Amino acid sequence: MRPALLRRPARRAGFTLIELLIVIAIIAVLMALTLPAIMKAREAANRTTCLNNLRQCGIACRHYHDNVGYFPTAGASDWAAPNYAPAVSSTVTPFIGWQQGAGWAFQILPYLDAELVWTGGIDAATNADRVVNSLKSPHQYYTCPSRSRSGLRTYTNPSFPSNPEYAGTAIAPGTTFTVAPIDYAGCNGTGPGKQDGMIVSQSGGRAVVKLSSVKDGQSHTLLLGEKAADPLSGPIGNEDDMGYAAAYSSVNLNAIRFTSSAHLPLQDFDVKRLLAAGAKDTGGAFGAAHPATWNALMVDGSTRQLAYTIDAKVFTYIGGIADGHIVTDPDLAP
Repeated sequence: MRPALLRRPARRAGFTLIELLIVIAIIAVLMALTLPAIMKAREAANRTTCLNNLRQCGIACRHYHDNVGYFPTAGASDWAAPNYAPAVSSTVTPFIGWQQGAGWAFQILPYLDAELVWTGGIDAATNADRVVNSLKSPHQYYTCPSRSRSGLRTYTNPSFPSNPEYAGTAIAPGTTFTVAPIDYAGCNGTGPGKQDGMIVSQSGGRAVVKLSSVKDGQSHTLLLGEKAADPLSGPIGNEDDMGYAAAYSSVNLNAIRFTSSAHLPLQDFDVKRLLAAGAKDTGGAFGAAHPATWNALMVDGSTRQLAYTIDAKVFTYIGGIADGHIVTDPDLAP
C-alpha cells in the first residue's frame, strides 16, 4: 500500500466562491471600460447617418428648386392635407409648388425616390385614399437613428384635414388618421410669423424663396436642421402630432422651426425636463438627441454640427436669408 504522504490530492470539480467573484469582478471592469467606447462608436455612426439624411434632403430641395423655380414651401395652412391636381387621362398627381397644401417634406418626395408615396400608391381609388397612404408611409431619410421614438402615430383631430375637398370623405375632420413622424425641420425664419427664412408658408398667399433671394451667403444660411423632441413619449403638444407632411401657418410646428433667441436649440432630454416642469411645448426649437451638438444643413448643401450653446445672435442671423448680418465659419464652430 502506498503511503498516505505519496497520494495525489483529489482534483477540484469547480471554482471556489472567491475565484468566481474575482472572475465576475474582472468581467464587470472590462465591460465598464469597453461599454463607453461601444456607445461612442454607435453614436458616431448614428450621427453620420443623420448627417447623410440631411444631405439627401438638401439635394432633393435643390432638385426641386431647379425644376419648380424655387425651394419647397411650408404648405398652405394648419392641418392642410396633400391636395391633388385634376386628373389628366388616368394620372393623378399632387399639386406642385406654392399651390400644394402639404409641407416641404411631402413636396420633395419625388426627389427622394418616393414618387409612389407622393402619388398615394397604385391601390388608391380616391384622393382621400391617396392622403391616407401617403401620410402613413415613413421615409428612411426623415428619422434620426439616435432617437428612440420611431413608429407611426395615430390621432383623432377635429380640424384635420382643413382642405374643403375632403369634407364628407373617409378622412373628413374628426376622423382617426395615422401619420409618419419626421425628425427634421425647415427653417421658417428668425421667429414665428416673420417668414424671413428658406421654407415659408402660403397661409397669406403666394410666398416663395429662390436661390437668388439668399443675400447673406448660402454657406451661412440655414435650410434644414434637426428638431428638438421628447425622446421617449413621442408627440410634443402641437409641435409634433401631424407627421412629416404637415404644413405651417401659426401653430402647427411639425416640420418647421425658428432661430429666434427665444427658441434656442435644445437637447432632447432638456425638452423632457421642460415638459415635466409644465411647459406646453418647446415653442419651435431646433435640437437633437445627440450630445453636445445638433446637425444642420445650409443652403449650399453643406452640413454643420452646431452647439446647443451657439451664440444667440449668431443663431438668429443664420435663420434669415437677407438680414444683412455677417456670419463667419468661426461663429458656427462648436
